Amino acid sequence: MVFLPRGIDVDLDTGNVFLADDESHLIKKFTNVGGFINSWGGFGSGDGQLNFPSDVAVESSTHDVYLDERENYRIQKFTNEGAFIQTWEDEGSGDGQFAAPHCIDVDSNGKVFVADTFNHRIQ
Repeated sequence: MVFLPRGIDVDLDTGNVFLADDESHLIKKFTNVGGFINSWGGFGSGDGQLNFPSDVAVESSTHDVYLDERENYRIQKFTNEGAFIQTWEDEGSGDGQFAAPHCIDVDSNGKVFVADTFNHRIQ
């Protein structure tokens, strides 16, 4: 069940769909015809836990999944199956710091772009 979908992306190689579910604090993975595959996250601030995920992006060559969290002021990176890889977290207004990141994307070279809402910028 999806409670409050915020962001969505598709793994172009597999067609699998990834959804950031804001209310359940989960990332959900579906087949390209809507069949549920798995989910990960859960409310919290530890590695792999989520606090209002807003958006999700799949990197085309590695298929790693990036997501932003408005309330934890960070970006997390996971494998395509949901295993935690790393986090970038630092609240503030300096380079690499975030204030309510809201949208994320990854280009074909693996460069990550984040809409940093309250800092009024793209990083």
